[in-house]
Amino acid sequence: MEKTISMVAVLMLALTTLSSPITPINAKEKAERLKIESKGHSKTVFVETINYDTSTQEETVLETHGEDLIGKFKVDTESFEASLKNIDTKENYELKGKIDKVLEDGKAYYYKGIAENNNLVKFEAIVEKKASKDYEAKINIFEYKKKNDDEPSSSKTYIFDGEGKKTKKNKEKADRKTIKMKKVKENNGRQKLTAYAEDEDDYYQKIQGGTGKGWRYRIQGPLTTETDAGNNFSFRWGTEIEDIEDMLEEEGVDYTGSHDIVNFRLRIESDEPVVFNTVDPINDSKEEFSVPMWFGTQIGVVNIPVEASSVHISGNGTDNLLYEFKWNENYFPSGYLDERDFDKNPGRTPGFAVRYFMDTAPSIDTGTAKINFSGYFKYRSLYNYYSLLLHEYTQITKKSSYDIEIVD
Repeated sequence: MEKTISMVAVLMLALTTLSSPITPINAKEKAERLKIESKGHSKTVFVETINYDTSTQEETVLETHGEDLIGKFKVDTESFEASLKNIDTKENYELKGKIDKVLEDGKAYYYKGIAENNNLVKFEAIVEKKASKDYEAKINIFEYKKKNDDEPSSSKTYIFDGEGKKTKKNKEKADRKTIKMKKVKENNGRQKLTAYAEDEDDYYQKIQGGTGKGWRYRIQGPLTTETDAGNNFSFRWGTEIEDIEDMLEEEGVDYTGSHDIVNFRLRIESDEPVVFNTVDPINDSKEEFSVPMWFGTQIGVVNIPVEASSVHISGNGTDNLLYEFKWNENYFPSGYLDERDFDKNPGRTPGFAVRYFMDTAPSIDTGTAKINFSGYFKYRSLYNYYSLLLHEYTQITKKSSYDIEIVD
């Protein structure tokens, strides 16, 4: 991994090395008031599968870009005050700060400050004049667990440009396994149902896979599970940085081409009488681990390494298991991307994967069991803005489900 430096160091380096002049902050008798758009959206994409057509093998997905934001601003060329509300998450921020840099007089300003309603929140804001008389604001909000922490526990980008969230419905081809059952005779002469296995190692059958805006995934494991029994499953995720760069281009962001992941989450849950137990990682202390997956007869089973700054697991031994991996946001790059083809040998480069055990209850009905999941990436992108190097955060969530056949 390359030598990393903090975001503060990056900004200081940019300010001292780049030649673009910064206008000194001069006190004025009367600061100029800046009118900012009150309507905005978060930098998020949420993709949810709402239907699957087995005849066409297509998923109907609802794709939502952004969460609706409302802001009330009192901003001038010297100070920044804002009352922000996220309509979807109900979060509220009362921000207060002051000018840090005048990037271009009458055109662009950079502010820093804190949240008055939460002493664990800091922010930075870019205010820029657009074609109209109004200004647009791009605000990075940093939340900390403790007041003296150097590293934020959470970060997000809010954009106030007069645009709210946008939702569209799409159809996508889905790589879902159709489970075909057959009867086999055991040593005791008893017949039982099992699934046809296409791969040589049916314990690593490809159950399902998908690709979308900023995400890819693949699930492997047995297609059937007996009542009052269980199996291990491997779940791998990959990034699609080209999608993120397309979104940045549409937004007019002068990105540098440097990106990483600072947060990854995976939730697995079901309404069926099942419980999920951790395998890899086994607990929160396992910040470096590996997950086995099958890569065909020529390659076989290969372990995918995972390296995180911190691991948090909740719901182990329940029907709602959540993994969360984080990377230190004081350094860039801290996390990594995984753009590799899922069918190629992953080698020793780290990725995003987990392995878990699904245990069924004696009371579970035979037939198809639905397992829900949602995967989440938070991308961090380095971009140029006048003589500053700043970060923009893009959050991507994919929510769907897969099926397992329950047999006696």
